This record gives sequence, structure tokens and C-alpha cells, in this order.
Amino acid sequence: MTQSNPESLFNKVESIVLEYVDEIRNQVLKRSQTCLKTSNDVQLFISYLLDEYNTFIQAAKNVSTIVSYLVSIQIFQKKKEIQIISF
Repeated sequence: MTQSNPESLFNKVESIVLEYVDEIRNQVLKRSQTCLKTSNDVQLFISYLLDEYNTFIQAAKNVSTIVSYLVSIQIFQKKKEIQIISF
């Protein structure tokens, strides 16, 4: 798919990431509304928030790797097109 349409693949990855971010946001908001009554609830919520943050950071690293790969393919394809045009 990257060879046929890297922009389409990038758009799909972007859509998945945005959906993931929305889901995390919704989960955090829901969790914050259902607890925060005692100090123990606050501690649990902060722990939950940090766990979600770590998960988000790992996902961002994975997406970064994918996007870097797509960019390198795009650059390679542009260089090939320039070489073909030059001949």
C-alpha cells in the first residue's frame, strides 16, 4: 500500500491516532467523574492517569516509527521520479 499511495496510508494512520486520543480522553473524563471522592480515589486516579500517559507515549513512539517510514518511502519515490525525469 505504501508504494501505491503513501498519502492515503498516512491519512489512515492519522485517523486511527486521532480516534485513539479521543478514546483515551473520554476514558479519563469518565474515570474522573466517577471517582475523586477521597484521597485514595485521587491517588488511584493519578495512578490511572500516569498509566494511560505511558500507554499514550508508547503508542506515539510506534506511530512516529510508522510515519518516519512513510516519509522515507515518499522521499525515495520522489528521488526515483526525479532520476527518471532527468534521463
